[in-house]
Amino acid sequence: MTNNYSRNLNRNNISHIEEHAFGKLPSLLDLYMTYNPFNCDCSVFSLWSWLTERLSIPFMGIGADCSNGTSIISLQSDALEICNPDNCKCFNGGECMAIGSALVCDCIGQWTGEFCQESQCTSYDCGYGDCYIEPENGTAQCLCGDRYVNYCPAMIDALGGPQRVNNVLSTLNLPPISHKNLKVMERRAGEMIEGFANLSMDQRCREAFEAEKSNAAEDENGTENMLDTNTDSHTDMTDTNSNNSLPYKAPLSDPVLREKLQNLFEPVISKAASYADLGSSQACEHANRAASLRAPKHLHYGESESLDFRVKASAACINEGRNYLSETFKRHGLSPGSFTVPYNSKKDHEREKRQKKSKLPEQKLRRLKLKEERITSKGACEATEGASYESEISFSEQAEDIERIPDAIPKPLFTAVSSLDNPTFVIIDLETTDLIRRNIIPHIVQIAAKEHRTQTSFNRYIPPQLPMSNEAEKVTGFVWDGRKLFYKGVELDFVNIKVAISDFFMWLNQFSNAVLVAHNGKNFDFRVLSTAVYNCNMYDNFTQIVMGFIDSLALFRSNFPKIEKYNQPFLAQHFCKEEYNAHNAVDDVNMLDKILIAANVSKELLLKLCYNSNSHLLQENFIKAKAKNLPSFHPLIASGVMKMTTAENIAGSGLNCAHLKLIYTRKGEDGLIDVLMSKNAFGKPRVSNDKKLMCSVVQKMGNMFSEL
Repeated sequence: MTNNYSRNLNRNNISHIEEHAFGKLPSLLDLYMTYNPFNCDCSVFSLWSWLTERLSIPFMGIGADCSNGTSIISLQSDALEICNPDNCKCFNGGECMAIGSALVCDCIGQWTGEFCQESQCTSYDCGYGDCYIEPENGTAQCLCGDRYVNYCPAMIDALGGPQRVNNVLSTLNLPPISHKNLKVMERRAGEMIEGFANLSMDQRCREAFEAEKSNAAEDENGTENMLDTNTDSHTDMTDTNSNNSLPYKAPLSDPVLREKLQNLFEPVISKAASYADLGSSQACEHANRAASLRAPKHLHYGESESLDFRVKASAACINEGRNYLSETFKRHGLSPGSFTVPYNSKKDHEREKRQKKSKLPEQKLRRLKLKEERITSKGACEATEGASYESEISFSEQAEDIERIPDAIPKPLFTAVSSLDNPTFVIIDLETTDLIRRNIIPHIVQIAAKEHRTQTSFNRYIPPQLPMSNEAEKVTGFVWDGRKLFYKGVELDFVNIKVAISDFFMWLNQFSNAVLVAHNGKNFDFRVLSTAVYNCNMYDNFTQIVMGFIDSLALFRSNFPKIEKYNQPFLAQHFCKEEYNAHNAVDDVNMLDKILIAANVSKELLLKLCYNSNSHLLQENFIKAKAKNLPSFHPLIASGVMKMTTAENIAGSGLNCAHLKLIYTRKGEDGLIDVLMSKNAFGKPRVSNDKKLMCSVVQKMGNMFSEL
């Protein structure tokens, strides 16, 4: 090529000639490049410079034109002066490059700008991170600072996507981070976490493999299956097998059923040696749940790299605990985080404590108990609801069993009020149309009250809607003729029951944490008052104002056991040496107040006997249900299926004999047991939590129902 004298490049569609393109052709005398699409701008400057130098050689023949027909040789030097590389100032290793009619700097590495003097990090937003230049490709990247080192992997470990991260930051009044930078930081943090997770999984696999080999060696040597032949052991070598965990606490005893089961399992038993030992799926379920918390199913991570990051983060967290984040940071030369380390260590310590606690026998027993309660609750719901949730139930031609068994009516427990701040003791008394006879609640004629500390009093007379009994008129002196109310012949002003109760509530509102005290109130006054308040649709206000009840009769019986009698007139004579009118509510509350003061009854002593104000409404509901349903159980009681106490508890819970038959038809004996032992609204068993008793009763009921 060095001896080439002539080159003809006409019509070759050449638009650009690189600098020094003909430098290796020193003998070239003829060069023809016409009809090529050259532009008469800076792109031909190097060719123009070379041609200008060759014109000084004798016999040199040149033909080169621009696309517009202008000869390149004819271009003036002053017109191309702007294209002279000597006039192009590029810094930091940048090179001049012709673009159109001008030269520009082609920058390298981190440098950018017109003259390659600006760093890419100048305009690169890293939010809370620091910008740095990737040495391999010279591009700007973000690196989290010590203070915000956890923001980068936060999306992977806890917060979710970029939007949730920025929601948290903006809520904390911190500036948000752009979506682009968050994804860049997530990718970098994800790769770090992936690497750490892979190492962790490799290590755990090796440990599991070594443990498996050790177990196999022990099994082969027989150390796990050695019998204890020590006759001096404290353990009794007699049969201690218990059937408490079996249904009905007894093994199956039907020989026909045993033969059928044995035939069914015979093929399985014959191949038992070929079956692999299966472990619990609890670890897999835990891993699935941990991964779903970082990659929720309602968000589509499946087609992005974010899913891999989150799954690996879950694996690392399960294997190494919460400290996997700090360990990942340290492996990559980052700060483990001054707040991250103590917080994660605290959480790991709590996890270790929970794991140790979960292995204790009492915790295992509690889990079994909770599991049994869940099974009972589910079985009770299925037995009481019927076919409500079966598929295509509305298309069935047969009449479906959709009758719902009534919910459990709670039995009153008269639970104590745990604690009251600054209680106010209000002594009350009622005069009524009669006593409580056959669970019929009488109507109120007079209600009187007195605050124990300030001696503030309240009194209202009420016209009854039931006639007063002759005994009540004789004892109390009240007479109601249908229009007027008289007390010992004197006409009284009265208000209706709703106004009286409303006035009573307004009077009680001036006191904090009011507690009502009445003599024999548990058996009479509180029952009558609770029923009247409920019938007036004011019970919610009542329970908000009145915090509890105290029966002073129970108080004197428990604290003064040697007194001959406990009726109020005798107590007045015993403690106060006084006699009074015992059948007027105002006189009754005044005297009971004097008795409490004379007996030196303290606030602490009163609070010991304080019980919830909703107890008597539950009591009345239970009594009504028992009175309604109990007659249906008389055949069962007479035939010895159950005792009266059990029948009363079942009837009071809202069930009658027809309900039990329906449950037996739906779910058999198991359904009956589940319903009778299910929890009511207060977390107590509907009838009894004595499984042995319930199984005995249910078996007898099942035999009786199956014969009908």
